[in-house]
Amino acid sequence: MNETNPHHPPQGTGETRYLTTSIPFVNAAPHIGFALEMIQADCLARLYRLRGHRVRLQAGADENSLKNVLAAEAAGLPVDVFVRRNAERFRALKPALNLSTDDFLRTSCSRRHLDGVDRLWAACAASGDIYKRAYSGLYCIGCEQFYKPTELTDGRCPEHGTKPERVEEDNYFFRLSRYQAPLRDALPGDRSGTPQKRSPGLDRRRSGGLQHFAQRHACPRLGYSGAGRS
Repeated sequence: MNETNPHHPPQGTGETRYLTTSIPFVNAAPHIGFALEMIQADCLARLYRLRGHRVRLQAGADENSLKNVLAAEAAGLPVDVFVRRNAERFRALKPALNLSTDDFLRTSCSRRHLDGVDRLWAACAASGDIYKRAYSGLYCIGCEQFYKPTELTDGRCPEHGTKPERVEEDNYFFRLSRYQAPLRDALPGDRSGTPQKRSPGLDRRRSGGLQHFAQRHACPRLGYSGAGRS
């Protein structure tokens, strides 16, 4: 299926609002929880449009994921075939739920996404924000992230209740600590617009020092590993 045409300008004359949903892993078909998220984002976009704002509502699919690879193997399908099939199921939510999304990008093959990420990666590399090093840590496949031992609950992932695996690999990291001061100043002290369960985490990051985070894996898992392909 062709990508949504991104070139039509948002309608309205007021403030410009850019809204994006999370980009789900496509290791399974959409579930009701993600449908709820899409409807909530759509309601917000429609509200802003009714107020005369210029709105762009973005959606997409996260396809470079170990969860996707493992699910494809379990289904006995090539990864690209499995991912494409499920990505189209997520794209099909637009007519099924009467959504007003302006675009849907697939992170493994949408040309505009790949080119945009390459430009962002090049800019970060040029400013010295990205570096490569070997890394060993506790990795939760369900979360697709590393955890410190102190972040686990009885040695298990706080989200999934599973024991993370010890992973050693080369990885690319972003020097987030460079931006400690501006991010601290930008985060408002008022948490009224923040989900309550997220507030403690934001406050810890605000006061406890920002850690460098993994930008992408050095070895691709879906034929495309993020930016910096050259």
